[in-house]
Order: sequence, then structure tokens, then C-alpha cells
Amino acid sequence: MDTYTEQALQIGIEQVWGDLQREIKKPLAIWRRGTLMWPLYEGVSRLSIHSIPRFSCDEYYYSRQAKRLYFHYGREIQNLVEMSGVEEGEIPFLCSAMKVRREAMELFDLIAVEADDINEGFHQKMIGKLISSSARIQEIFGLQGIELSHSQKYAILLGRTANASSSGAARLAKEILSAEARLGWTGPVLWDERLIFVLPGEEKLAEIEDWIDGWQRALLARQAGQFVWGLGNAYGLKDLHKSYLEASLVWGYGLNRGLPFCALKQMGIEQMLFSQDIVTLRRYVSKTFGKLWQNDREERQMLFPTLRKLLESNFNFVQTAGQLFLHVNTIRYRYEKIEKLLEASLASPQVRGNLMVALLLWEVLEAAGLLERGVDSELS
Repeated sequence: MDTYTEQALQIGIEQVWGDLQREIKKPLAIWRRGTLMWPLYEGVSRLSIHSIPRFSCDEYYYSRQAKRLYFHYGREIQNLVEMSGVEEGEIPFLCSAMKVRREAMELFDLIAVEADDINEGFHQKMIGKLISSSARIQEIFGLQGIELSHSQKYAILLGRTANASSSGAARLAKEILSAEARLGWTGPVLWDERLIFVLPGEEKLAEIEDWIDGWQRALLARQAGQFVWGLGNAYGLKDLHKSYLEASLVWGYGLNRGLPFCALKQMGIEQMLFSQDIVTLRRYVSKTFGKLWQNDREERQMLFPTLRKLLESNFNFVQTAGQLFLHVNTIRYRYEKIEKLLEASLASPQVRGNLMVALLLWEVLEAAGLLERGVDSELS
């Protein structure tokens, strides 16, 4: 184990970053999964890391125009070291300074990945509690010093980034929207990369949409990314968890269809579906897909999009093959496998209708993060 790795374990990775900055005498930024880890300095662009081409971990990228030098570390493409004010002649020295610290930085990333996995399991359990109890929602707001009235009806407005890899976007969005929130609205509260507002039940949809349009412009102007918003129906405080669940499902629906804002009460048949409790929805999906649902996750992610395209094309194999860039024989093979796993004839209009509904629910539940095994145990 080298000196810098020992230093990272005993004192902290920040000490390693600080030593690097003192040695190179350049403005330094450390990014992990696209989120800035090392303190901001004047001139850092939040978009700079998204504008550079991909390069391997044993290489570097140098922007002559910006005079910026980039290195990778760890497993993620967006784990980057950014040095500013770099002249070409300085690159060999800076490469050497980075090389001796790379092991320490990669160890930091490995430990952080394991911590993220632990946090994800915790968050999945918390989602289960949110689904089943309004007390948990009140607790989240209570931690922010926000009290809700038992005599008032409320609706949950849920916002999440449309880009799953945009770690930290919700925190930046909270900073922006805290100054943009409408008088009378409670929030935003940041929880697990979600922004949660509690709205008075009498708010009009048109006014909510106008506010969200303004938010989207403010978020894009500050490079916080594109958000999708879902609004549940209004309930009394003891049933507020239902609005949260509805907002989550509506958010997933909007994400899959490229809609920036969806409200449950302006939907058609989806309103009836999304008003059901989560256990009922999951059981319907599981029952309809049968053994197809019980397949391993990787195979589900292959067969379900194929089934979706087949249903949309009225089971036109040639059209489906073209849309998925596959050979027609591959589509036929998948069709036969799907039919075998379903133990039902795909020629039946009733079977096709049930599958269309179940596919809609599957896509929405998965987008909302409600199909993970960590949630299953909370619901069963």
C-alpha cells in the first residue's frame, strides 16, 4: 500500500486532494459521478465535465482552448480530476503528480460505491414506509421544522431529475427552488434525490403548471438539468401517503412518455389504475406475466421491450425487428419464448389487452423505483 493510500485511510481523502493541489499549484476540482466533491473555486463550470470526450483510465484529456487537464479514477466515467490553467509543457509533471495518488483515489471510490449500495438499501426500506404510512411523511417534514395541519387537505408534488445518472442535481434544484416556491406551498424538502412539495388541496392545475414552467426555466438556466413532476390527489393528513404514492406513479408515467408534468386528476383510465394500492398493482403485474415475470431481471429487460413493440405493431414481426434493430428470426424466437412463459395465446384479444395494462404498470412502477426486491419485502 502506497503512502497516499495509507494517508487516505488514516486521515481522509480530502488530505490527499489537498496535497495534490499544493503540489501542482493549480485550481483543482474532483468530480465523482458528475458531482463536485472538492470545493468550488471561481471559474468551475458545472457543465465542463459533460463537454469532454470519453477517454480511458490510463490516458488524460487536455483542452488547449480552456487550458484544462482531465484524468479518470475509479469505475465511473464521470469520476474526474480537473486541473485548470494548464500549459502543455506542464502536462508530464501533472501526470506524475496524479499517478502517485491514483490508488488512493480509486480506493476512496470503491469504499464510496459500497456506502452507496448500503444507502440504497436503506432508502428502499424508507420508500416502503412512505407507501404504507403518512406518519413517515410528517416525520420527514418535521425534521425540516415544518408542521402540517390536520384540518387541511394536501396534495404531494414530487420532482425528480429525468437523468438517472445526475447525482446531486436534486440538491442544486432545492437551492434554486427554495427561492422560487409559491407562497402557501410547503417545501421543497429534499429526500433521496426527490424534491417534495406539499400543496393546499384547492390549488388549480393551470396555476401549478405555470409555476412548474417557471421552475424548469430557472433550473435549466442554472444547469441543474431537466426535472419531471408528478402530482397526486389531495387527502387529509392521515391519508397523505396515498398522494405520495400517486405522485410517484404519475412521475414514472411522465418520465416514460417525456412529459415534464403529470397530475393524476387530469388522467383518463390511468387515474383508476394509479389510485389502487401498490400491493394490488404489483400483484396484477405478477399474475398477468406469470413465469415471464419470474425470469431473472436481465432477461425481463430483454423480453419486455420486445413484447411492448410487438403489441404496438399489432404483432408485425418485420416492423418490430426494424424498430429494435434485430433480425426477424430473433423476434420470432422471443415471441415463442414469451408465449411459452405466459402459458397463454398471444393471438387472444383479451390476453393482449391484459398485457398492455400490465406493461404500463410495470414501466411506471419500475421508473418510480417500486419494483426493487428491497421494496418487495416491505409490501408482502
